Amino acid sequence: AADWVGYLMSHPAYQAKWGTPQYGGIIKMADPRTATAFQVTMGWGAFAKWQFQAQNSLLMMDPWLEMDQEVVCDLCESFEVSPDGKTYTFKLRKGVKFQSEGWGKDKGAPAESYGAELTCEDVKASMEWFANPPAFVTLSTAQTMRNYMGHLKEVTCPDGPQGYTAVLNFKRFRNATLGRLGAGVAIWN
Repeated sequence: AADWVGYLMSHPAYQAKWGTPQYGGIIKMADPRTATAFQVTMGWGAFAKWQFQAQNSLLMMDPWLEMDQEVVCDLCESFEVSPDGKTYTFKLRKGVKFQSEGWGKDKGAPAESYGAELTCEDVKASMEWFANPPAFVTLSTAQTMRNYMGHLKEVTCPDGPQGYTAVLNFKRFRNATLGRLGAGVAIWN
């Protein structure tokens, strides 16, 4: 089983004064939509005042803040935004591995994808898929995805596909880009 408590405690945003996170419990949230409208691929409730990240992303909202959240690295060690706001450079955390067991196995994911290390090619494929969703994605979900990242031009890997630097190049500046990245754009193998 994954060591989620260890992951949370080793996360750069975690502070020891909060104590040891615990497994289990119940999440309660107010939302005018039904529970089936929750979108696990984006990890947010549109009307919630907090972030529930169901899958890892390059950035995340600092889970320990109550309001006026700020973004922190999740799958990256650091990131920089160009002065024009159109280029985001991420230094990926080394040693991050995709889940070795889980729901993907029953969805036909290839066995070699389990336990593989996160590299730039995963960021590139995930972000470009999100910006240009395939035809089988429902119209409403595809529109939400395009609203989030439709202005993404391309993702480049200056250290090569197996490298640990990912550069997101956007067609234009959008004020909401940083917050939307922090809202949890999932990175998949």
